[in-house]
Amino acid sequence: MRLCYSSLASYWYVMMPSESAEANQRLLENGLLSADTMDKADEATIKSLIYPVGFYTRKAQHLKQVAKICVSKYDGDIPSTVDELILLPGVGPKIAHLVMIMAWNKVEGICVDTHVHRVSNRLGWVSRPGTKQMFVLRQRPSIVTLSGGCTSVFGRSKLISNTMGNVRTQATRSPEETRVSLQQWLPKEEWVSINLLLVGFGQTICTPLRPRCAKCTISKFCPSAFKEISSPASTSKTRRPKKEL
Repeated sequence: MRLCYSSLASYWYVMMPSESAEANQRLLENGLLSADTMDKADEATIKSLIYPVGFYTRKAQHLKQVAKICVSKYDGDIPSTVDELILLPGVGPKIAHLVMIMAWNKVEGICVDTHVHRVSNRLGWVSRPGTKQMFVLRQRPSIVTLSGGCTSVFGRSKLISNTMGNVRTQATRSPEETRVSLQQWLPKEEWVSINLLLVGFGQTICTPLRPRCAKCTISKFCPSAFKEISSPASTSKTRRPKKEL
């Protein structure tokens, strides 16, 4: 199945999440939303068109490399499997699953970014392999409205403390660990919506620093509420003592 424009446009879009709409429009206006034209364009032109997207120099290089691969191996289209997508320069599991959803309309995994990773850990929804979740859902989750118009999978389902076993709860160490842990209990029909819900929620309410717990409509369910915790993605840095002069 040759999707070409729609598939490649989806790929370029998710590769540039910041200021992506404007960058995508500039690529479109210059005819660079196909693998063939992207492959023939010089890297400096691509870089100037996607600026000021974050890491624009590296992303321009990746886009050029990916275009060449798509032309030579996929007849100008993009790969249609996660395993093939993650072999492309600059593509990890998050981007691969997002491209599968946007370009191929296939849901094979949850797209977990830093917001989904952080919020899921704060809510106790996920745990490191070999440890237990802090909270589990007694009933099937459903969608309700959160602060700022976002929604969540709480619904009328009740969160109960997971007291089974003596294994300590530990936060997942990476978005990929979070994805695997979430997929173990979240119904597959919610795998697409959970990203949209938690990204917006994480940007506006459950922020990395100073989360707005007082304005959060689900704070009563959250084991991390009002604790001013840092993001699980962040690592503590040991400060070196200053040298005396």
